[in-house]
Amino acid sequence: MTVSFNPSALSAKGFQGQQANVNAFQDSTVTVQAAVSGTTSGTVYARVVDSGQGFGGGALNVSSVGSGRYSATLRPNMTLVPGTYTGSLTLQLCKDAGCASQYTTAGATLPYTVTISPRLSVDVYINSTFVGTTLSGPTLSLQSAIPNNSTVEFRSNVPVQWQYSSGPGFIGVTVNPSATSTDWKATLVRPANASIDSIDLNAVAQDGTQGIQRSAGVSLKVSP
Repeated sequence: MTVSFNPSALSAKGFQGQQANVNAFQDSTVTVQAAVSGTTSGTVYARVVDSGQGFGGGALNVSSVGSGRYSATLRPNMTLVPGTYTGSLTLQLCKDAGCASQYTTAGATLPYTVTISPRLSVDVYINSTFVGTTLSGPTLSLQSAIPNNSTVEFRSNVPVQWQYSSGPGFIGVTVNPSATSTDWKATLVRPANASIDSIDLNAVAQDGTQGIQRSAGVSLKVSP
């Protein structure tokens, strides 16, 4: 029996601890389809076996979609430490439910690469004093207002872009020229006529999880 895969090589990505609707906008699932040609003498029990840890290792579920075709929706193993993992998926066509006996196949192995990125983490400093850490998903809200003209610093574990609102009636933000994508510094100034006394700053990951990983937020109030 001959097997062909679509795609012919598989790649997937996600970030450590990824959870849809918690710290991510979605699951990082991938779908693999296999077409099998050849003759069998009875019921075929199909399963996919992961040779590595990219998709959790071991046997994985696969569904028959008719006419000798099979489909599997796979989720990268988000418990892995950040890094790149390689392995292969093998479609096993079994003669019994326990797969004690298999049909002979050709082309039944699909190579893969899984990339796991770090979960976004940002340490927050106010006037050089550490005040907390914010992660992708939740927002860190400081309970006490910070002094006017305070310097804020955000140190992230991956490159980020900071997003915020500033202008007439808002808290003024002056970004330090030494700020980088992983060590961002700015001075917050509350104008005397400011109609809003707080500011929300959101760090958006600029790595392979951009568009998947939720931002890490910080909410601050500034004293007059």
